[in-house]
Amino acid sequence: MEKEDKQFIYYWYKEFGWKSNPFENRFLEPISKFIVGYEKERRKLNYFVIDKLPLVIINGKRGYGKTTLLLWLKEELNKYKGVVIVDYVSKEINFAKFIKILLEPFLTAKEKIAIFSSKVIDKSLDLIDDKNLRFILESLYFRKTELDLNRVKEFLSVRLKGRPLVLIVDDFNSLDEKLILLLKVLLESEINVQVAIASGEDVEKFSKKESMKIIIDGLSEAECIEMINRRIINVSNSDVTPFSKEILNSLNKKAKGSPLAFLDLCKEKAVAMALNNLNLRKEDSNLKENTTDEKKAPAADTKNKENNETIIAQDKAYEIKVVNTQPTKMYNIKVVQQATDRTKPKKVKKDKIKPTKK
Repeated sequence: MEKEDKQFIYYWYKEFGWKSNPFENRFLEPISKFIVGYEKERRKLNYFVIDKLPLVIINGKRGYGKTTLLLWLKEELNKYKGVVIVDYVSKEINFAKFIKILLEPFLTAKEKIAIFSSKVIDKSLDLIDDKNLRFILESLYFRKTELDLNRVKEFLSVRLKGRPLVLIVDDFNSLDEKLILLLKVLLESEINVQVAIASGEDVEKFSKKESMKIIIDGLSEAECIEMINRRIINVSNSDVTPFSKEILNSLNKKAKGSPLAFLDLCKEKAVAMALNNLNLRKEDSNLKENTTDEKKAPAADTKNKENNETIIAQDKAYEIKVVNTQPTKMYNIKVVQQATDRTKPKKVKKDKIKPTKK
């Protein structure tokens, strides 16, 4: 039995033998395995950490790789736990949540029990001896007083014990205003804090301290191709792509160096190629071809496929006999060929034969 042709697909990527969509708009981990290009920018970020510069600002259009660079930096710094403290913040994290993230690495076991129990109550705070920490928690959980940002600075100053704190900040211009103010307070303090900021817009004067600037303008064609090759290998253990060099060149020109745009265009093209293999498209193509042929070709004789099918002829004339098989049923039509003159066709006489039963 022949395999039935598919006319609909859901998992389009399986048409290429892939386990999942390699062009999905998400960050694959480890970042160091999938990041491509940005060698100069990564080197600068390395200098930023080594030279203990207070601030680095990464500027670039949306989809050009700012977040990728920040996640790469976070991943690399996390290899040195205990040496450096790293916190990541983005527009999805509000002020209160950021404070909790900021405090957590410095808490003792007893303090963690008090803070992260099912419900924080006044009695829980009795377990905490640190006045700054207690004041911060009262402001966060019970809103007894407005949170004094200097209390956060003093808490960190004691708990850091000389270790550097690197704050990695994405979507800077979309952050909560209180959060931005806290970052500024920490940056201007004497504690060992470094801040890496990514923004699609120009950042106004954020700090009086020295800063490094990195401007990214996307990937080259070769780098974009290498990026999708790594993603395809991840889902298929093969770097074979369904795209020709000409297609990739065309997609890269449309993407204008944006990795995000390039991935979107690759997915769009791959889906179109998968759908072009469907039997539905083949039938549609055959239908168009048949319609065109009928318009071009003259009317031709067709064979009678069933007894009750009407016959159309170009050079012959026919008369029709009506035979009633059953009085209560419809009449069957039988066609009997009759000779005729091409120039002066004879009139067909009325058949006087009575209907007969079969």
